[in-house]
Amino acid sequence: MPSGVRKVEIRLPDFSESLKDTVAMPEKQALIASFEKCISLYLQLRDNEQVDVNAKAQTLCLDYFKQELAD
Repeated sequence: MPSGVRKVEIRLPDFSESLKDTVAMPEKQALIASFEKCISLYLQLRDNEQVDVNAKAQTLCLDYFKQELAD
């Protein structure tokens, strides 16, 4: 039975700490850094699962992000 995310800081303190970097002020650089952290966390979590990865789509998405949003 799910226990909710309210206890994530107790059960997974390191992961909980990394989630703080996904929250940003409404400023371009802060939002970019937050989005980069979200991508990184997603990729880390996905590595722990059995998922069919479309490497070409992933590369296209990450390249788009780098070209359009990053400095």
